[in-house]
Amino acid sequence: MSRVVDVLGVGVERRFERGSSRARDARRRSIARARWLKDSSARRRRTTTTTTTTNGARDGVMMTSGTRVRMVDARARRGFERARALRASDAEARLAARDGDGEDDGDGARRARAPKTEEEWDALTEWLSLCAMAPLTLLTFPQIWKNYVNAMAGDLAAIGAVSWQGYAAGMLGNLLLLSYFADKREPTATAAQAIGVTTSFMLITQIAWSGNVHNVAPIAMASASAFIVGGATLSVARYFNYAHGARGEKLWSMYQTALGVIGLTVTPQIISNALTPGLGWLPVELSVLGLVAAHRADKLPTKWSECSGWTATALFMSMPVAQIASNLHSPESLQGLSVLTSVFITGGNALMLSRAIFVKDLVWIAGSVWGAFVGGWGILATLFISHSPLTGERYITEVEFYTITVLLFSYTVIVIGSQLRSMLSHESSAESSIDASSR
Repeated sequence: MSRVVDVLGVGVERRFERGSSRARDARRRSIARARWLKDSSARRRRTTTTTTTTNGARDGVMMTSGTRVRMVDARARRGFERARALRASDAEARLAARDGDGEDDGDGARRARAPKTEEEWDALTEWLSLCAMAPLTLLTFPQIWKNYVNAMAGDLAAIGAVSWQGYAAGMLGNLLLLSYFADKREPTATAAQAIGVTTSFMLITQIAWSGNVHNVAPIAMASASAFIVGGATLSVARYFNYAHGARGEKLWSMYQTALGVIGLTVTPQIISNALTPGLGWLPVELSVLGLVAAHRADKLPTKWSECSGWTATALFMSMPVAQIASNLHSPESLQGLSVLTSVFITGGNALMLSRAIFVKDLVWIAGSVWGAFVGGWGILATLFISHSPLTGERYITEVEFYTITVLLFSYTVIVIGSQLRSMLSHESSAESSIDASSR
């Protein structure tokens, strides 16, 4: 009988070790067997005395049949505990799997909300700057077409409403920025400035042909034209890696120095004529004296391309201010201005702004911001608040002006804002990784 009890006890223990899938049935069977063993041992204790047996084959100790029943009970409890532990581990595994799915979903959502990488912003800003080429290419063509229509109608005075000084200053700014971006090998910005030089040259040629360029000697116009064409050609050659080598570097250095000196000399005079015309030639004289003093003190710029970039930016910032003042002072002259030109200025500079922020070029950022919100939208605002003396209507309708305004500010908030947040996030993560590595 004792060997039967041992076999049953060992069988109960082995059955409970099979896993959680059969734990419930094994528990019921073990409970039934344990109860049967208890009942049989109790009946045996009532009818007979304690019988001493030897378990030499298994334990090597002396024990009673009641002790063996208690051993069976202990084994049964251990089986219950193993079954309970298996059920708990299965439940924990299911919860962990469900939590893991949730974490994967959360990671996917976080990845979807994560800021763009630097490579993605590089591609996006490059694409936006390429899109900006369309309005910048068509920037001056509406005014060129309008001048052609006025010339064919015999209204040459309407062509004179366009300030050739303003476009000449703009062409000088394009020439300065063309050398700046060609030296940095920025493709879209170089192409935009080259297009700006070409179209401005065409427009000034129209104004000169109509006889509205006064007090300028023909030899001065021819010399300026030769310098503009040669400088633009050299800048394009520099971008395409042709103006290199010993001779190329020397020629490029001479051109940048000459262009920088011209920019520093002429730009103060242009700004003065636009904002404070009563100063006469005083700005030029002060600029020349300043350059001579800097040369004697050996303080001239070592990087003329950077100097040219900031000179052009200052020049472009002054131009729309003078045009806005002229529009508010003489609203009747707005008849000869093209609304599309201002729209293209707004759109082109706004699209270029994203690329300028990505490459972190302060010259480009300042010029794009000013061009979009002052040179483009600011002039559109003067056209909106002014009325034609012939028809009494606005030069631009309310729907057009409000649509352009909403698009411009929405683009600025959504695209530029998200770009700035992404840049700040990348910088903070880089700083935290550096701190962690240093620790």
